[in-house]
Amino acid sequence: DGELAEWVKQNTTSEISYVGYQSRQQMQQLYLTCKAVIFPSIWLEGMPMAIIEAESAGAIPIVARTQTTQQMIVENENGFLYEPGDVTELVEAIAKFEEKSIIELNRISNNARNRFLKEYEEKQHMEFVERLYN
Repeated sequence: DGELAEWVKQNTTSEISYVGYQSRQQMQQLYLTCKAVIFPSIWLEGMPMAIIEAESAGAIPIVARTQTTQQMIVENENGFLYEPGDVTELVEAIAKFEEKSIIELNRISNNARNRFLKEYEEKQHMEFVERLYN
């Protein structure tokens, strides 16, 4: 939701749905049903949970490139990157996604899910935090 919500609603297509604010539980269900998640934030965030949550469901992140997101997303491996605020690059990133075969998309989706399991699943995360404090 936000100041551009009305513009987004008026400019959606049959492939894109505007659902507005969703609870955490509703978001988890949405991640399981979508092919990709566009993360357009232009703000530098420490560890964007939306990307981690999308990967946990195997949804492919299409993400604005920042110092942090470049460390989280490897182009064509577990998602796609574009320059923040650059609509042309966003369209190109979506086109790259849409050009992929189902086999390639499944590979990228599996890589996203495996990255979550390796780096962010609760047990691995707690082991990392413990190592930091020891």
